Amino acid sequence: MFDYIFILPQISLRPIGGYKIVYEYSKRLSDLGYKIAIIHVRTKRKVVFRRIKINLLLAYNRIVLKEVLPWFPVADGIKFVEMDEDKILLESGITSSCYIATAWDTAAITKSLTELHDAEGLYLIQGYESWSASEEELLATYRSGLKNVAVSKWLKGIVADSGADCEYLPNSIDLNIFYISITPEMRFKYTVLTMFHESTLKGFEDVIKSCEIVRVSHPDTRFCAFGAYEVKGRIPEWMTYFYLPSQEVLRRLYNESAIFVSGSYSEGWGLAPSEAMLCGCALAITDIPGHEDFSKSGQYALLSQPGDWQGMASNISKLLDDDHLRLKLARTGSEFVKQFNWTVALEKFLKITLRDKTNG
Repeated sequence: MFDYIFILPQISLRPIGGYKIVYEYSKRLSDLGYKIAIIHVRTKRKVVFRRIKINLLLAYNRIVLKEVLPWFPVADGIKFVEMDEDKILLESGITSSCYIATAWDTAAITKSLTELHDAEGLYLIQGYESWSASEEELLATYRSGLKNVAVSKWLKGIVADSGADCEYLPNSIDLNIFYISITPEMRFKYTVLTMFHESTLKGFEDVIKSCEIVRVSHPDTRFCAFGAYEVKGRIPEWMTYFYLPSQEVLRRLYNESAIFVSGSYSEGWGLAPSEAMLCGCALAITDIPGHEDFSKSGQYALLSQPGDWQGMASNISKLLDDDHLRLKLARTGSEFVKQFNWTVALEKFLKITLRDKTNG
């Protein structure tokens, strides 16, 4: 019997923000002595080739690399599996007193598991997943009877508007990994960092357009990007790209940069901007709900509307030209975002789940 079982979509061999948050909860709960399992749901439509590939890679990781995933240190004591969706309910060896859905397409099977085993059920809502489900499907999952827990205030509001209760449990950043090692005053101020992602929702093309404008007025500026995808010519030659950086390399990139830029159209919670903020970058980001919790409507960042690359270019230029503004945002932003830490998150997570068990 496990204390907590997290139900995720299929395994990803490249970093995904929502997965990272779940893995962090799992690792930290395991460190506290709780028995944890992570089940990735393998849908029927997935081809046999992928199934064989994943199984071989997982075996290679465990035997040769001595790790479960190449991009996150899953603790040894955590059961980590990928199972067919129609077999999970038949697996008698993996039961828990609390099951946790982590995406819209894991909510139904999580609810079925809670009913089958007379267990508690949580739904960790990490984004408004309209890119893979209809609004009707999403809203229905919020009313499925699981205890809804949203990672940002705007998501909590969406759930509430759907007619369901929801608690707020903001995303967290590891203060032992992301911190200021080079003070903002000591950095080369003409250094701009961003994140590359294949999804058009991340707005990378808008960031490139804005940086093109900035290059004309500020030719000494250095532009860097990092990401989990091979770029295949999608990064301009004047931008340095770091593919799959380790957390240590990522911290160094944040600390060597003066400004972090995000052109995202939609986020549950902007993990990369908040990490950069913690490391002392001034932010030039889009004015979207998923940035609101840590940007506070522009109090801790310069904001532009999604798609307005000219407005974003103007904000980047302001930060390059105004040292006082850039350093103020870097210092106050870093201090503000420290409140979103794992000590606070775990305390609230346990309070939510243990309260359920006590009341039950």
